[in-house]
Amino acid sequence: MEKKANQSENRAHLEKVFQVPARLKIMSILIVQKKADFSELIHALGLTRGNLSMHMKMLEESKYISIKKQFVKNRPKTTYTITVRGKRDFQIYIDMLESIIATIKKREE
Repeated sequence: MEKKANQSENRAHLEKVFQVPARLKIMSILIVQKKADFSELIHALGLTRGNLSMHMKMLEESKYISIKKQFVKNRPKTTYTITVRGKRDFQIYIDMLESIIATIKKREE
């Protein structure tokens, strides 16, 4: 019983984090590119700086991304990489979505 409760809590957490389109896109970019800087993500996603910062904070707090801040040519540069936990949990979420889609397709046949 406890295992089911933990699975349910984990699923709820994954849905809370990844169901937001911006975070889904951020994670997709990081899965493919391995890393991206703040400017790249702003350009790719069309978000405001504040909005992107909010999403990145949520992903960092969930330990799905790591953040590296540095100065390049006297300008701040923030780079994001996906963590092992981020890869794992994002794949679990994608698998959940694929399972839902497969169930729907079976019902349509």
